[in-house]
Amino acid sequence: MKRSTVFIVAILAISMPAFAQVNSPREAYYRFVQARDELLKKFPIGEEAGRKAFTEALNPYLAELKGVAENANLDELREDDLFYCGIIASLTSLEEKSVESFKLYLKRFPRGLFVSLASRELLKRLALMDRIQEAKELLPRIQADNLEAFYESLSYIAWGYQGKNDLAAALEIYQMILNETVRRSGFEPLPTYRIARLIPSMAEIMKKMGKEKEAVEIFQSALPKLSGSPEIQKQMATVIQGLEIIGKPAPEWNIDKWVNGDDQRLSELRGRVVLIDFWATWCGPCIAAFPDLKELQNKFKNRGLVIVGLTKYYGQYKNMRNLGKEEEVKKIEEDFVKEHALTWPLGIAEGDKLFQDYGVTGLPTVFVIDKKGVVRLKIIGHNEDNKSKLENMISLLLEEK
Repeated sequence: MKRSTVFIVAILAISMPAFAQVNSPREAYYRFVQARDELLKKFPIGEEAGRKAFTEALNPYLAELKGVAENANLDELREDDLFYCGIIASLTSLEEKSVESFKLYLKRFPRGLFVSLASRELLKRLALMDRIQEAKELLPRIQADNLEAFYESLSYIAWGYQGKNDLAAALEIYQMILNETVRRSGFEPLPTYRIARLIPSMAEIMKKMGKEKEAVEIFQSALPKLSGSPEIQKQMATVIQGLEIIGKPAPEWNIDKWVNGDDQRLSELRGRVVLIDFWATWCGPCIAAFPDLKELQNKFKNRGLVIVGLTKYYGQYKNMRNLGKEEEVKKIEEDFVKEHALTWPLGIAEGDKLFQDYGVTGLPTVFVIDKKGVVRLKIIGHNEDNKSKLENMISLLLEEK
């Protein structure tokens, strides 16, 4: 099998466009995109082996692209090549070269074709490099240009602050986003998808700062003002539910189909400590967390821990799309469960109600329910710190009467 993969990669390396003698960053970029798209057709990146083979096949093209960026003399480049030099430098982790390219582009071509894109890309690079003040200076230019770009740029600045662990500054940016959303709601189209992702981020920061109650008050105050943006309103209501769920009875679930075990009812699990794992087949961090869940199951199962996995129909599995319910269930039951050696029951729900009831806005999200059916812990994401929190809480609750 390994020989076949190596052979295919070798053939592709011969058959794809080469970068030899290409000095134009623009031409190098488009030839790279062509090579990448051809590789995407050949490798099933929905599978781990396919992703690995794709990455191995793509690496030579990235190396060639990096060479073009490294050797480019910025002062001699024409307008389009200067912009694309910033792009390919960014793609190949030449961050300083990327910043230099975009800055020079904006200086030399203040009315150029790519001014808007160059401003956005420069802001991203600066924010991710912890050069937040420089990034913020670009905001007025971007705000006047495009609302979607403005929200995107604000999110990069917030992430930059979070990377520096300056949560107060990050919260100030998220508050700006929320205020702008409320102000514009009902008057003009808003970038709903992006805003719906930023609201949970704001909630998570306030939670880390110990401001859950204040977060609930802020979101509840904003909720009626967002009647002109129902999708954002719906997401905010879910976030509020997630903030308020600790210490309350866990909602009963309504599951369409169970796999890998018998049907489960939360009400029938009273007297047991229950770990609920919200997951999806396409969620890398969810899959990465499975070994930790198996470890917890092995350690605490005989003491009364029950693990239940909950998801919903997404109509997809790996690289397959538009799957019917029966097809998706079959793939989960016959492929996914076996591939990851899962040993706990998995419930699949229809629609978003289950996720809304639990206030789930990101995956994986794990809840720990005590013997009386009360939510005692909610954790979003997968890392070693979260694993320790889960283990400590489970151990504590198992000792309770």
